[in-house]
Amino acid sequence: MKNIVENVEVVIVGSGISGLICALSLAEKYNVLILTKGNLKESNTRYAQGGIASVMNHDTDSFSSHIKDTLEAGAGLCHEDCVEEIVKSAPEAIKHLEKLGINFDAMNGKPELGLEGGHSSHRIMHIGDHTGFSIIENLVDQVIHHSKIRIREHVQVVDLICDEQGCHGVHALDLEHGHQIIYCASFTILASGGIGKVYKYSTNPSIATGDGIAAAFRAGAKVANMEFVQFHPTALYHSEADSFLISEALRGAGAVLKLENDFEFMDIYHPQGSLAPRDVVSQAIANEMFKLQVPNVFLDARHISSFILKNKFPTIFQKCLSIGIDINKKMIPVTPAAHYLCGGIVASLSGKTSIKNLLVLGESACTGMHGANRLASNSLLEAIVMAKNASKVILDETMHRFQNMDQFRFHFSSKDADHRFIKSYKLKIQELTTKNAGILRMEEQLEDALVSSKYFLQIATELFHENKLCMDTIELRNLAQISFLIIKSALLRKESRGVHLLHGYSKDEIYWKHDTVLSKSSKLPLLV
Repeated sequence: MKNIVENVEVVIVGSGISGLICALSLAEKYNVLILTKGNLKESNTRYAQGGIASVMNHDTDSFSSHIKDTLEAGAGLCHEDCVEEIVKSAPEAIKHLEKLGINFDAMNGKPELGLEGGHSSHRIMHIGDHTGFSIIENLVDQVIHHSKIRIREHVQVVDLICDEQGCHGVHALDLEHGHQIIYCASFTILASGGIGKVYKYSTNPSIATGDGIAAAFRAGAKVANMEFVQFHPTALYHSEADSFLISEALRGAGAVLKLENDFEFMDIYHPQGSLAPRDVVSQAIANEMFKLQVPNVFLDARHISSFILKNKFPTIFQKCLSIGIDINKKMIPVTPAAHYLCGGIVASLSGKTSIKNLLVLGESACTGMHGANRLASNSLLEAIVMAKNASKVILDETMHRFQNMDQFRFHFSSKDADHRFIKSYKLKIQELTTKNAGILRMEEQLEDALVSSKYFLQIATELFHENKLCMDTIELRNLAQISFLIIKSALLRKESRGVHLLHGYSKDEIYWKHDTVLSKSSKLPLLV
């Protein structure tokens, strides 16, 4: 197999909304390479059913209200300046998408605004219940026809190429042909998505193995708030429904969470009932499931008109129907599933990290927008704003060319990996993280889990170095790294806050009102 070195101006890792928007903006001036380990359309954005939060009607809503809702959901850890900038940039972000040809739902010439949990006003711009899918379809079509954008599918990043001068590109593996490729880049942008597959149950696609975050941490970048993993309260519970979530917008339209006996249990936990913030809803469901020793609860949409269900939620309606659930007549079985990482690589709103010339966008980044719990539909908004900001920064910079070719290192092992053995370790890591760093956490279990996670990370690293490069060994090392970071961060935070619920510890302690920052070079976490 060939080992290849290529020079590129900008390399973007990932093909979600932030990566594609940034690519289109940068291509006004530079040649851009997009790498994705799956196909171009496969990303977390594609599965975002809800929409984009934006104040569009100042008669019924305001920036201050959106900011307040975000801060309340974030449980004291949001960076207020960051929240204010992103919220106030939202209408312009919507305009940018509309200029790109994306048409949001409207009625009588005005935006049809949805309501989701934690929001005090209707402010969700959406396209039916398939917003992410429609946006990705549009952006992908533009990207593949752009003369200055090159796309490499089925190429997985192995590591970042960094030294004391900064980041100089990526070491990658062509998954189809087995070639190793060094992409030497003036700017490297990680838009590689989340970490859902470190858990056994997730709404994320199979590619969400934390590759960008793990690689950046190994390279010396700071990561923050890895303990704050948001679980979507309502993933469809069915053997044929892996990774399918039931959008919060359905609850916004009136669907209610119930137990099998029709009891509306959410009223016990929060005055907003089924429309409480996601952390409250997920924790309430987990608590009810634990008390009753059942694998799921139910979402009741039977009282909503058939017209609304079929026309505003066609994806959900048809998916449920395909597995024998007519949601006009039956309640939908749901369970929480790992959904969104509120932490990530420490970054500014323009994507700048602690490593020069390495930028990060979207879910891989931790800007302070989401705090200890993300407010629904703020994630796509953050991704768009960051993508636009990052492209402006890079367009103002001067391209440089890295000359130290001795820096490049290929992986030379020729031993074939035992894929069944490696997959068994993937499952062990998922089970460890799910059991010990899921919705309900206990300190003693976390201490034991930290020991196990260190061991799994050691095994994964050895397997990576001893075997021929392949997707399984690369992902195993990344999953082990992410699991360790989540468990370590969860153990460090001696309180309950947002989506981090630590048994026996009080909620929202003043002393712990800071980010948990970890880096490879620090023996202890930095508290900021």
